Amino acid sequence: MTSPSTRRLLRAGLALPAAALLTLAAGCGADDGAQDVRSAVSFRDARTTSETPAADGGADDAGTTTTTSTTTATATAAATTTLDPEEPGSGEDREFGLSTRAERADGYDLGIADVRIGAHEDYDRVVVELTGDGDAGWDVRYEDSPAQPGSGLPVSHPGDQALVLDVTGTGYPFELGIEDLTVGEVHPRSTAAIVEVAGYGMFEGQTQYVISLKGEKRPFRVFRLSSPQRIVIDVETAD
Repeated sequence: MTSPSTRRLLRAGLALPAAALLTLAAGCGADDGAQDVRSAVSFRDARTTSETPAADGGADDAGTTTTTSTTTATATAAATTTLDPEEPGSGEDREFGLSTRAERADGYDLGIADVRIGAHEDYDRVVVELTGDGDAGWDVRYEDSPAQPGSGLPVSHPGDQALVLDVTGTGYPFELGIEDLTVGEVHPRSTAAIVEVAGYGMFEGQTQYVISLKGEKRPFRVFRLSSPQRIVIDVETAD
């Protein structure tokens, strides 16, 4: 496992900047009262850069004012925030378990429109919203030693367990002309199980996120919602 300093170097220039206060009522769910949702944070809305003067008063030897960008990808939300309150339709999608969940993609060049994290009454929820035609696929599983796609470099995370999500059928953001939300990290404050969700980029049509959890491995479920297309991962928090 890499040290925090090595991790920062590996992700220099890629990490999502800065926290923001969020109100995510728009674009979430149709039934705002369906769940007791305590918090929701978003990769997209956490992208706010904060610049502070350099420690020497803001000027270097050449007389040029310098600034230092700070990254604190932690965000909070009001108690009234909603986060995609829909439930899966029926069958196996409703069941929580510890085994790997996978679905083949029926599309390609899909884009990541947002990644949201929130707390419901009995589970924490991660929602990956997509743009483009066709259906994205997924592979969600626990890994003891997660690694970055392509490079194979080890991933360090702040929790006790790593639930790895691979979204398949995705294209490169720069080719799709959209904002890059495949890299960076967000730390929700009010979730019971999730301590961080971090993106590690994409490789050969596969975009990876690591959902860092506290405590023992927890049962989870994965399903799809539509209009817009979303992949939903629920992590059980109830005793």
